[in-house]
Amino acid sequence: PSRQLGYSISDIRDLNNAAPHIAFGFEGLPGHQKAPARGNYDQGPFRDAVGNDITDRARTYGGADLMLAKIGGAWDALLGEGRHFYTFANSDFHNPENDFWPGEYTKNHTFVRDTNRDGKYSQLELLEGMRSGNSFIVHGDLISGLRFTAQSRKKKAEMGDTLHAPAGSEVTITISFKSPPQNNHGETVAVDHIDLLGGEISGEVPRLLADGKTPNPGYDNDTNETTRVIASFTAKDWQPPKKADKNNGWRTVTFRLPQISHDMYFRLRGTNLGCGVQGKTDGACNPLIDEDPGSNNQDKAYADLWFYSNPLFVRVMTTGNRG
Repeated sequence: PSRQLGYSISDIRDLNNAAPHIAFGFEGLPGHQKAPARGNYDQGPFRDAVGNDITDRARTYGGADLMLAKIGGAWDALLGEGRHFYTFANSDFHNPENDFWPGEYTKNHTFVRDTNRDGKYSQLELLEGMRSGNSFIVHGDLISGLRFTAQSRKKKAEMGDTLHAPAGSEVTITISFKSPPQNNHGETVAVDHIDLLGGEISGEVPRLLADGKTPNPGYDNDTNETTRVIASFTAKDWQPPKKADKNNGWRTVTFRLPQISHDMYFRLRGTNLGCGVQGKTDGACNPLIDEDPGSNNQDKAYADLWFYSNPLFVRVMTTGNRG
């Protein structure tokens, strides 16, 4: 959506309001990942209404659209409204010189149910899997499996789901993941760290103010100031695979929120990079803007790998709204 700055957050809100089961997500990881300009995000310069250069908003960060890559940015603003609006990856392919083959480098992993039990997955069942939000996206097979859940007492929610938890109760976040022995580049891949991101849910922003006529300035707001890195996990934090699961190589991290008091959403990002990697990440491990258009290639793309989960939501039940 940030390529050529073609869509504002108010456009996305309009689309999602008009048809939430059709406009239910965005392309967070674009195609053209080994093109000279990563993602083919090479347009510009762009300037705002008062002449400020805003070209950086139309570039990729660690191969991701800025709406996905920026903590507390546009996607977090939408999730902070409680919108079930999800991120997906694209393998846009024009030619093998500048593009990876579809699925070679960038993948969507979507959990799909065979609802009619005919032993096959139909296009409609795939679409329902996408609409559920139970999916994650990844570069270069950094991970090949992910289970991301939140639990309060006996209730559990997966990606795309909503957990209803009593106010003040403990919520347990569990992250399980695995990586393949090698990726499609013939290289061993390893997750350096995983960030658990979260923000508060404050409700949908109306297009008009209470008088029903005046445009609401907040409808153009594309930030969520409550979003933050809640916890970061490295190899010292995740548990080795259980004996019965050893050959599959799953790793597990458990994190506890002792007293949930606000409606919140949670999402994940992970990378093969550490913090403060020159030209790649800042000191807080956020992806930096990708190199100047013209300098990207296949090897650089495989050296800079990320994955992102879709969110899960936690709604706090007070005494008056339980059940």
